[in-house]
Amino acid sequence: MRLLSLLSGNGFVMYNKELAHTVSTNGAIVFGQLCSSYESFRIKNMITIRDEKEYFYLTSEVLREETALTYKQQLRAIKELEQAGYIYTKMMGVPSKKYFHITDKIINELVSEVNASSSKREDLNVSRHEEPSSLDQRENLGMTKGNSKPGQKGSAIKKKNKKEQYKNIKSNFVNKGTVNNEEVIHKLTNEYRLKGLSKEVCLRVVKEVIDTKTDVENCGAYLRVCLENTLYKSKLKRGEVEVSYSNMNMNDKSALYYDWLND
Repeated sequence: MRLLSLLSGNGFVMYNKELAHTVSTNGAIVFGQLCSSYESFRIKNMITIRDEKEYFYLTSEVLREETALTYKQQLRAIKELEQAGYIYTKMMGVPSKKYFHITDKIINELVSEVNASSSKREDLNVSRHEEPSSLDQRENLGMTKGNSKPGQKGSAIKKKNKKEQYKNIKSNFVNKGTVNNEEVIHKLTNEYRLKGLSKEVCLRVVKEVIDTKTDVENCGAYLRVCLENTLYKSKLKRGEVEVSYSNMNMNDKSALYYDWLND
């Protein structure tokens, strides 16, 4: 810090690296000195107003003393700054002197950079908030039901409800014995595929039974009835059998009217 203080004393000139890339190094040096001179003239109330613009004068001798740039280097740097729209120049007074006006372009660029930086920081904060760390995930997994976060309560209840619904369907579909749901479905669908039903039709029957007949105590037997009557209806449609209700009970007759065959 002491070294920086020594360097910055009276021999310091403001230098903007971005402006140097846009214009030139000498242009950035001259612009820095112009900003410093403007502040000095403004404090002393020596600003000249022309066409609603603030002007101040600066001689080439002062610029050379402050920046160590030659007269030709100054002229070229000032021309570059004018062409880029950072300053206006005007000859005024007697004897005539070159007056300078600093435009709002540099201010607009600096404000845009600040806003862009703020936006990036906000996006970074949002992304960090949306993507919890592995530590946060472990903490969430380790939390008990009583200590769960308020924001997670609704989703936890929804998941619980879905699990309960699936549990109810599964328990209703399984017979009163120890027969497993998947075993019943696999056995019956394979049996009736061998008898002539397509895999698509068998799965359609299974879905219909699960969706609409969850109150049946013995769904294994009911599924067999549905598959049997679907097979009968399929054969009837192909003209392989004739309609006969004499050997059907009421459950068989009602199951016959399910529209599982759309082929």
